[in-house]
Amino acid sequence: MTLSPASLFEHRLLFFTGKGGVGKTTVSLATAMAAAESKRNVLLLLLSPTPWVEALFGGSRFSYTPRSVYPGLDIAEIDSKEALCDYFTREIHIKKIAELVSNNRLVSHFLDAVPGLKELLILGKIYTLVSENLRAGKTGTPYDLI
Repeated sequence: MTLSPASLFEHRLLFFTGKGGVGKTTVSLATAMAAAESKRNVLLLLLSPTPWVEALFGGSRFSYTPRSVYPGLDIAEIDSKEALCDYFTREIHIKKIAELVSNNRLVSHFLDAVPGLKELLILGKIYTLVSENLRAGKTGTPYDLI
């Protein structure tokens, strides 16, 4: 089976994984830009600060809220603490309490101590984005690719 860019762009969600320093960010950015060039609405999610990508698109750090950087391309950075706060805000419906819980020093130590919890929070946020994206398809303009 040959995988072409066109067939790759038929998916709604792509993950780029691998050992550190192998070019995951470069390949994911190139893929996102190619998808945007082919008239798709794309959301690229970064999982850690990436200074060279920030410099490429104006120098300011990306945040949890997607920012448009190129026609058809938005970029956001997912952080496990923000994902936790976002989760609590959705479940408790009181942002101030959610912020107090997620910014608590003991909660921060708990996040660091439990293996895989940070990754689970990040996957939860990605799941929420994809779910919201699918619902947006009925009422608004969804991302074609995340």
